[in-house]
Amino acid sequence: MSNATLILWNDTYHFRREVTIDNGSYSILNIPPHTYNIGLIIHGKEFDKVDTVTLNAGDNRSKDVILQPSYIKGSVSYSTGAPAPNATVEAIGSKARYVFHTNSTGEFEQLVVPDNYTLMAHLGDNYSSEYSVSIENWNQSTMEDITIKKAYLVEGKVLYHGTPAMDAIIKIKSELVPHTVYLSTVGKDGSFSYHLPAGIYSIYILYPTSHGKATYFDVWELNESMRMNIELKDAYVFSGQIKDSKNYTSVEISIFQGDKFLRIYANNTGYFESYLPAGNYQVGFFAYDNHNHPYFGRITLKLMDDIETTVILHPTVNITGYVFYDANGNGEREKNETMTDGLILLRDDKGYFEVRNIPPNGNFHVASTSNFEIKALVYGYKETKVIKGEEYLIQVSPKMVIVTGHIYLEGKMNNIPITLEFQSSNYTKKVENVTSSYRVELPPGDYTLRIIGGNRICESTYSLSLYEDEGKVRKDINYRAYAKVKVMTQANELHWYKDGKEIATGKDVKLPLGKYLLYAKSGNEVKIKIVDVYENTVFSLSLEEGHWVSIAQENVSSYMPVNIIYSGLSFVWEYRSILLPAGDYIFMVNDTKLINGVYYHYFGERSAHISEATSISLYIVRNKIMSHWSGRAIAEGIELSNAVIQLIALESGKKNITFSTDSAGRFDVEITPGRYMVYSWYLLGEKKYAYLTNITLYSGELERDIVYSKGYVVMGSLYLKEEKVSLAIKIQSSYGAMKITTDGSYMLILPSGEYAFESRTQVDEYGLRINYSARKSIAVKGDTYMDLVLQRNSIHMVNMNVLAADKVAVPGGEIHALVKLKNTGNDRESIKLESFSGWSIVNGETYTLNPGESEVVALTLKVPEARAGNVTVHIRARYGDISDAYFTVYVEKQYNSKFSYEVEEWNENALVYNLTIKNDGNGEVKYRVYVLNSEELRVKGWDVELLVNGKQSNVTSVKSHESGNIEIKLIPIKSNPGLSSPLKLEIFEDENIHILSIPLQSTHVSMNEVYIKANDVSNYTEFRVPEEWYGLWIASVGMLVALLLLWRKRK
Repeated sequence: MSNATLILWNDTYHFRREVTIDNGSYSILNIPPHTYNIGLIIHGKEFDKVDTVTLNAGDNRSKDVILQPSYIKGSVSYSTGAPAPNATVEAIGSKARYVFHTNSTGEFEQLVVPDNYTLMAHLGDNYSSEYSVSIENWNQSTMEDITIKKAYLVEGKVLYHGTPAMDAIIKIKSELVPHTVYLSTVGKDGSFSYHLPAGIYSIYILYPTSHGKATYFDVWELNESMRMNIELKDAYVFSGQIKDSKNYTSVEISIFQGDKFLRIYANNTGYFESYLPAGNYQVGFFAYDNHNHPYFGRITLKLMDDIETTVILHPTVNITGYVFYDANGNGEREKNETMTDGLILLRDDKGYFEVRNIPPNGNFHVASTSNFEIKALVYGYKETKVIKGEEYLIQVSPKMVIVTGHIYLEGKMNNIPITLEFQSSNYTKKVENVTSSYRVELPPGDYTLRIIGGNRICESTYSLSLYEDEGKVRKDINYRAYAKVKVMTQANELHWYKDGKEIATGKDVKLPLGKYLLYAKSGNEVKIKIVDVYENTVFSLSLEEGHWVSIAQENVSSYMPVNIIYSGLSFVWEYRSILLPAGDYIFMVNDTKLINGVYYHYFGERSAHISEATSISLYIVRNKIMSHWSGRAIAEGIELSNAVIQLIALESGKKNITFSTDSAGRFDVEITPGRYMVYSWYLLGEKKYAYLTNITLYSGELERDIVYSKGYVVMGSLYLKEEKVSLAIKIQSSYGAMKITTDGSYMLILPSGEYAFESRTQVDEYGLRINYSARKSIAVKGDTYMDLVLQRNSIHMVNMNVLAADKVAVPGGEIHALVKLKNTGNDRESIKLESFSGWSIVNGETYTLNPGESEVVALTLKVPEARAGNVTVHIRARYGDISDAYFTVYVEKQYNSKFSYEVEEWNENALVYNLTIKNDGNGEVKYRVYVLNSEELRVKGWDVELLVNGKQSNVTSVKSHESGNIEIKLIPIKSNPGLSSPLKLEIFEDENIHILSIPLQSTHVSMNEVYIKANDVSNYTEFRVPEEWYGLWIASVGMLVALLLLWRKRK
């Protein structure tokens, strides 16, 4: 590390020393003995505690500081979930900024210094919102998955009295995506520019003026790019205090002016403040108290000056509901049809306004105390119906997306009337009789686009996805059209030709649209017909007498294909004879061949009227096709004699050419046309010159000089295993590549520029052919010395297979597995095995394998406190790379349950115990609770109920390391129930049984007061007996005694 500062510090002893790091080294002298923190300053950012060091008296210490890298990793994907390869990602920190790109799968990994970063990504017209990432220290990585959406450019200028409002603060807030705010200041010319995904946004601008503030606010529904000039207006302060604010968790404030709104919040003391332009406003206040009861307030505001007010909130009721899109058309809200993005706007007849987001679960809550109207604002949808009931259901339907494009038939503008059919799962739209372009409006969805060509076959099918956040979409169509052609004929051999090439054979064919030459034959009868294939068709074809024509070729060693031209169309015939009907024909050979790096043109032609069997002889003329290049070699106006120039072929089959200039510096060369790289260098005294470019040579004459520029020596040696070797070096430039041979060293002269030097060879090792290579990139700006060292192209590959393993494991115990390791790479490997998720290898060691070798390893693994059931065990072999293997083992269930109870409450109806079951085992347990002495308790005056989650039940399932509860309710059915028997519970833990006794508590009953007291409960439930009941009670007892005496006397 260089260009950094090392800090040694100890605050306790007020010691701090800073030294510069020079090429990775530092030194600090005369340090008092203590323990110190080591910090670094990198790129101006201080990292105060990277390491520590303790120094004793007399120590001379060498302390290396190693920074483990920190990474920001993640992925970038489209809103559809598809990865975004080669997307640009920016990470902006307080002291560092990084710009990097995703790989082919949309993933990224960027080495960074610790800092707080803002991440943004974009690709084409797709942009992300801002993501916050914190890397607090070295050796720390974080993952962030970024979503990009189609974005629109919003730009313009902010003006105040026609003058740019420099440094005005502009805040654009997404009303659909929570916590997404774009905040910045406008430029010196008042300009601003944002790339924003489609959606609903509120904009607020604040600008300090010489006498106060100016402001602007609005709400946008963004579905296309926008450019505007915004004129600010003088602003006044609207502020106030929420009375009894401590009673509310949060106060939301909705400020309306016409269709515009602004949302702000009161702070934790209940104070709020906002700058607004002069005008009339309706303001709504909404909050929940600490018991989740809704409260609201409203103000009608005429703002002509600063206003401060106190707001009193009043109790109200929740108005709840859902917004849904009836996709399946059954008129009911299905769960998957609920909208979770958007706004709910409420307005009542007394001026109350409220704006609230639809929450993630879709169930919105608003409030009002009088007549009101409610509507939804959902991007890409329009409101169609409000259904009133216990809950409000607001039905919406998608707004249409405009789709336009051009139509091409096999790359050419279409001129055939066709029909386009757009079909989704619940919507079909046809656009008929279109030719070169189309326009259609469709609701969002996934479509299949089918092309219907009338009496033709159109085979191209397109997929099209339209989203709510797209207002307009461009989709060009390039399709292929075919026609079915059936020929009624006695011919048994039919050949269809287009542009001289055979396209199809047979009587019943499917052909691309166009003009064809049809050659039909049977025996000695034949017919040639020009057929314009435009649509599906059937036609008859009669044959006529044919004449055999023999075709001879002179002045060629091998027979060449012949173009036979009839009525302006041609077909290629490769045989020496052909049967033709009577008529006028042209027989032609017109071909070019590359032979031994030289182009030759072959040509022969003859016209003939065929009316009988005949022979045609074509005399073929062969001409060499060459390019003739002449010129001068010049450096600084001097013509260079005996300069050696190389033409290096950039196309296969061509030859490299080397030539030189004459004593006057001129050259004249004949070469096969094609693309070449031109390279030359020249020494003139102590001056060095070089020339490097590429050129395309065509047949004919070319006069062009070679003008040299300043050259630089590039030299060095080529090493393999610390010895010089004689191998070829490939030099890659922007003009092409060339090779030079070496005898262990190399030297050449090049013009300034970017180059890559590489060399490669193979060496026998471990019985294998191992590749060695070297590659270096350099920017040549002066004479350069550069060695190339060939490095082994190691292939690190170890196959690992689990041959056998125990099937059952006990937590805390051990299992055994047989693992086979095989080195299938080309390098010697030292292999270390490890496991994860609490599993540990007890007998792990390092295994060394040469290429091709294998070893079977017996492993013992410690079983962690794993959950019961089938568990996948992961073993990793770590070497120059990593390999993974997996096997499944069944972990037995271990039970460890704890039971406790406490009195939950006494009331006038019952004594309630809460039984808590703590499952510290390794699997989910189903507990069943039974009252053993329910009949005994009933006799003593108690009725017992068991409840789970408020419902009568004696069964509860508790997951591992979680707790469950059963409520036990004892209801007294006598005035003085008995206490001698405790409540006895039998608890089944799957198949295990636990017995639990819960003692009952005493109750005391007096004549005019009843006290029911439970253990550890301080409050009483008291109910008074009216005094007039006493006489009634005494009279009843007296009457009973009198009846008993009368009965006794009679007996």
